[in-house]
Amino acid sequence: MFRRPHADEIIKQSYLKLLRTNKYYDISITDIIENSSPQVGRSTFYRHYEDKRQLEEKIVEDLVTDFKNKIVPEFKKDVQSAWKMVCRELLVMLRDGDLMAYTPLPENFSYLVSILESKLKFYENAEQLSLKAKYIPRANAAIISSCLSTWVKTGFKESVEEMTVFMSSLLIKNSDSSAFLELIEFKN
Repeated sequence: MFRRPHADEIIKQSYLKLLRTNKYYDISITDIIENSSPQVGRSTFYRHYEDKRQLEEKIVEDLVTDFKNKIVPEFKKDVQSAWKMVCRELLVMLRDGDLMAYTPLPENFSYLVSILESKLKFYENAEQLSLKAKYIPRANAAIISSCLSTWVKTGFKESVEEMTVFMSSLLIKNSDSSAFLELIEFKN
């Protein structure tokens, strides 16, 4: 049986589609609504979101939640395998998935990174964490962000497999499983 997408999903997909060809700051709510028509009108948009920023944050929040639900159990089992999984998932999401919408234009990718960093909240209650748990996850986030950014800017020249091996080797060398597990336990 075919399930008709809910209005909020239609709005999100409309925005992601527009991001593939437009800079995020050039996309208006009117553009999103027109791209969602006839299923979504202005009142429907505002029933779901206060503004475009809230829509963007919801898209990223959903991605982060889904991602965390996949990877946290893996980190509790085996940190090395988990880093490989994290790298592969992110690379595939950028090349083929919902994050792909942010990659054609550098401004959109930088904006995505800023929203992701705000959602991950590395510094929230950091004084309660050990030195390693406070700084290693942030350093790993910088490694991931830098590698993904370069990969996007160079047009995905390396394969997902090559990038997975490269990134995960950097992250594993920089990792301390106890620090990451402390952070996971603290956040949950």
